[in-house]
Amino acid sequence: MAQHCPPGCGHLHFSALKTLARSPAHYKYAAEHGTVTTPAMAVGSAVHALCLEHGDGIVRFEGSRRGKEWTAFQEAHSRETILTASEWEQAVQMAGAVTAHSRAAELLIGVHELAVEWRLGERACMGRIDSIRPDGAIVELKTAADASPRGFQRAAEKFGYFAQLAWYIDGQRSANPDGPSTDDAYIVAVESKPPYVVQTFQVSSHAIDVGRRTYRLWLEMLNTCAASNDW
Repeated sequence: MAQHCPPGCGHLHFSALKTLARSPAHYKYAAEHGTVTTPAMAVGSAVHALCLEHGDGIVRFEGSRRGKEWTAFQEAHSRETILTASEWEQAVQMAGAVTAHSRAAELLIGVHELAVEWRLGERACMGRIDSIRPDGAIVELKTAADASPRGFQRAAEKFGYFAQLAWYIDGQRSANPDGPSTDDAYIVAVESKPPYVVQTFQVSSHAIDVGRRTYRLWLEMLNTCAASNDW
C-alpha cells in the first residue's frame, strides 16, 4: 500500500524528513509517489502492534503474496497490516522475545503509540511515539538484523534513529509544555531471525544532540527547497 502527499502538504513526519539525507529529489519523489510497505516493514509493524497495541490492526493471509486472491485481500484490508502465515509466526516470536526480556518490558511501561502534533516555524509536524515512560523518557522499539552494540550502532546511524528520537523529544516538549521534560531516551531492539535476541540501549545526550542538529539541517534544506521550488 502506498501513501501519497505532495511536498509541503499536511503534517511533516520524520519518515518523510529523513529522505532528505539522500537528496531533496528523493524527498519530492517519495512525497509524490508514496512508499510501498515491504514484507519486512509489515513484520516490524506487527511486532509493534503485538507489543504495544494488543495486536490490533493485524490480519493474516493464508497464502503467498501474489495472485488474484492476494490482490483482493490487499484491497479488502488496505488499512490493516497484512502478514502471511510464516510472517505472522515470525512477528509472534519476535514480540514474545521482547515481552519476555525483563529490561525491555520494564522500559516499555508507559503510554504507547502517542500521537503528538506541534509546529516548527510555519510548518505543522506530527509524530507517533512508541512509548513514553512516566518520567517523560521516550522509548522506541526497533527491529534489527543485528542487535549487537556494534551492529546496532551502525544501523542507528544509517536509519537516522538518533535524529528520530530528538524529533520526538522536541515534538513532545512543544506539544505538552507542562508535562515532564527530559532528553532521556532508550531503544529496545529485537533481531528479526532466531534466536530473536533483544538488546536495550540508553541513548547518550551527545547522540541526541547530534540527532537534533541533523534533523534541523534536513528541515532547513526542506524549507529552502520548498521556498525556491527547486528540488
